[in-house]
Amino acid sequence: MIVFTFASQKGGVGKTTTTANLGAALASGGARVLLVDLELQGQLGVSFGGRAKKPQDIGSALLDYIDAQDDVQDEGSDSNSAFDSMTPLRERMLDRTVLLKEAQFANPGTLHVIGSVMGVTDRARTEIAKRGWGATPCLRKLLESVAENFDIVLIDTPPSADALSSVALAAADYVIAVCNPRLATADGARVVRNNVQRVPERTEQRCHPKFLGTVLNEAKSPSKRTDEADAVDGFLAKWDLAPFSNEIRTSDQISASYGISRPIVIDEPSYAASRWYEDLTDEVIARVKASRSAA
Repeated sequence: MIVFTFASQKGGVGKTTTTANLGAALASGGARVLLVDLELQGQLGVSFGGRAKKPQDIGSALLDYIDAQDDVQDEGSDSNSAFDSMTPLRERMLDRTVLLKEAQFANPGTLHVIGSVMGVTDRARTEIAKRGWGATPCLRKLLESVAENFDIVLIDTPPSADALSSVALAAADYVIAVCNPRLATADGARVVRNNVQRVPERTEQRCHPKFLGTVLNEAKSPSKRTDEADAVDGFLAKWDLAPFSNEIRTSDQISASYGISRPIVIDEPSYAASRWYEDLTDEVIARVKASRSAA
């Protein structure tokens, strides 16, 4: 199982849409995909036509796990016994594989989502923050319990450096930053990369995510390039933020598909916007393979 976390320091850069469409592209190609929504607004689940309800949500799962972990530590038991008293993560998922079947992909995989309930996820953020860095690997431990059920996990994160973002970075094998052709969001990608590099030390070497690169969303076509777009390209290169060559441009079709709770990769797979995401997905997988070959 490979875990990807998508992160940004600014809201509105298209991180959730990117996560949803890459997940859809992977599942449509045959992968067993799980999407985890750590955004308080819960928009990742909504983009697949499902709104989470307690306790079938990620915040409840995190709260149950850290409470159980507290009990285990008080009793001096083995940490794995924390799972014994809680609802399994597998039972909190919404199965959206039906979307792949409706789209009649040739060899689809599976598609599951664990959504977010705002108040519950916010409470989980508070409880994790109280416990400090020792609680940061909690999501990673939860995902390990379903490793045999999925090939790929994609995590959507809040646009900030809070406790939930730290949890998501610690859970990842690879972290992908998302930005726009605006310098403020490009600098956010640099912050994400720097935070990734600090995770091993902060988790006492329990978690070792790698920064995979930066996705440029709402990219400008050659005929509409601006001076700021050129400056963003220069900034990403200067700070070694590894921008992907396959960019996502602005498209009304992408937002229209979101409006009917279908990522465009599923809703209209023949559209050019769908191919942007599919090409980006291929590039992401190629980078992972290269990273593993070099290790």
